[in-house]
Amino acid sequence: MNEKSALGANAPPVFAADRPTPAPADRMAALFAELVAHGRAQGPITLAVTGPAGAGKSSFLESVLARAEAIAAAAAGKTSPFLSRLLVTRIEAADAAADPVGAIAAASERAMRRAGADWSKTAAEAAASLADPQVAAREAGEAFDAIRRRLDEETRSLEEAQGRRARLADLLLYETAGSKVDSYARGHRSRLEAGLKRFGFTEADATVAYKNLVGEVAEQGGAAAAPMLLRSLWAFRGQKRLIVLALLFALFWLGLGLAQETHSAWSPWLRDQGQAGAAAVEALLSRGWLAILQKAAIAAAGLVLALNVWRAWRFTTPLLRGARLLKADVAERAAELDGQIEARSSRLAALRREAETARARADEAARRAAEGGAGPGADASAFGPLQPAQAYLAALDAALARQRGGARLVVALDGLDRIDPAAAARLVEAAQRALSAPHWALIAAFDLTRLAPEFGAAPAARRAQFERLFQLGWRLDGDVADASRLLGEWLGATVAPGAAPPPDAGRSLLDEPLSATETDLLARLAPLAGATARGLKRFANLYRVARMATPDRAAVALMLAVETSGRDDDVIGIARALAAGQTESPGDPRLVEAVRAARQAAGDDLGVARLMAARRLARRLSALGAGEA
Repeated sequence: MNEKSALGANAPPVFAADRPTPAPADRMAALFAELVAHGRAQGPITLAVTGPAGAGKSSFLESVLARAEAIAAAAAGKTSPFLSRLLVTRIEAADAAADPVGAIAAASERAMRRAGADWSKTAAEAAASLADPQVAAREAGEAFDAIRRRLDEETRSLEEAQGRRARLADLLLYETAGSKVDSYARGHRSRLEAGLKRFGFTEADATVAYKNLVGEVAEQGGAAAAPMLLRSLWAFRGQKRLIVLALLFALFWLGLGLAQETHSAWSPWLRDQGQAGAAAVEALLSRGWLAILQKAAIAAAGLVLALNVWRAWRFTTPLLRGARLLKADVAERAAELDGQIEARSSRLAALRREAETARARADEAARRAAEGGAGPGADASAFGPLQPAQAYLAALDAALARQRGGARLVVALDGLDRIDPAAAARLVEAAQRALSAPHWALIAAFDLTRLAPEFGAAPAARRAQFERLFQLGWRLDGDVADASRLLGEWLGATVAPGAAPPPDAGRSLLDEPLSATETDLLARLAPLAGATARGLKRFANLYRVARMATPDRAAVALMLAVETSGRDDDVIGIARALAAGQTESPGDPRLVEAVRAARQAAGDDLGVARLMAARRLARRLSALGAGEA
């Protein structure tokens, strides 16, 4: 018994590794996954997962990515609000710190090459759009010529196989050494040759003569035995002679019978011829020789005919045996040839499709070369002084834009806490710039307290920089929502682990429309949320996600408006009111109006406890904790 079988395939580890532990039941991870995979989520999408070391950022990130991939897989071939073409690229910060853009481009290209033919085609298309148009046109033409040559070779091979199939019987008879009929003919060559010569076949090679006759029988099909046997009775040398001899004996028999019947007419005449004639009549009639001769004649005729039939049957039997062997050989080889023909036909059809694709690429490359451009949607002049990696990412986004049904590339950046904070901040900023195109999504996991000083000296500058980099975030406080389940799972206890329901690609939580009450509330909170377009858009984005995570939508809308305002006085005013157990914020008319609007939307059911819970959710969704902004 080996170690695995002794311990059990699913035995818990005796020591748990410090690595991501997906939490599929996390509702916020599910919402982030739907956001990343949603077809109507405008890109670029930039999300942040923040929190202190050990808070579970990598686990949360892995949960988001795994569920997004599952949603995309479930959406394939269906009418769905989600994208079915979604590809995740996971990048470790340590591998990308030296050259962030190059690392992202290389990792994305590798991921597409591994993901299958469609993604590989997109990667190749993006790379081709950056090549010199004349070189690309020449290479595309050469590739098309190579495929066309292969297509011609496969066509000839298929035609040859079909030709062999059509004349398979002749091939097995005359050109295939070791076939069943060939082995039989060579193994019985002496007997066959003697038999053929008796029937007048004088070919130098008796085997060829035998095969000719076998082929003739085989062409006539399964009912060839009777015609061949009948033909053998008269068509070959010696058989006609036997038939003529049998006819003569039959005529002799008839003559003797006639003599027997008319003896009264001729016997007197024969007796009158003398003593010899009288003796002849006596012998023929009185002693019965006439009857004996008659029986002998008919017996001789029968024997001659029997000899004729026996010779015919002896001649026909090897031919029928050869025909059966040929039929069996044809059946075996035909099955093999049919399989080859089917395989070659499938390969030929695939090559034809490949040739059509290659011809389209060659035509497109020739057109670009004639126009002097760098490809559709990827004008080389637009790249300017950008490095090749950045140009490739831009060309890749242009290639994704031409995909039917939409597509998105998701880059997950993890391990930022394991590199220098300054390098981590540079990496985050470089990644955000590199992926600022519609078909990209960036999700980064990091400890904001480490990176915040790199975003600016003043809290307001740090907040502004963070909000410029990320549209949405989620802050993990390090607490475990289901500690007993996780501990039981790690210790191998019988506590049932939480399981995420399978993704429903037919609907999205984010598609739930805003009610008239919600729309009115957001409009009344807009003056508090911010005076800039970015602030208002951020407020709307945060609310669309937050409303699916809590039933207290009015309270969370109010607290999100406060969080996104960026004004310390607003935060302090609400904090003081909450600390005093109030649901009104005295003194500031904007805050008073905002709280009044939230209370009306909540039906005056806006208690301090709900506001406190909504504030915690708003703070986590803004990804900013105490002292970080």
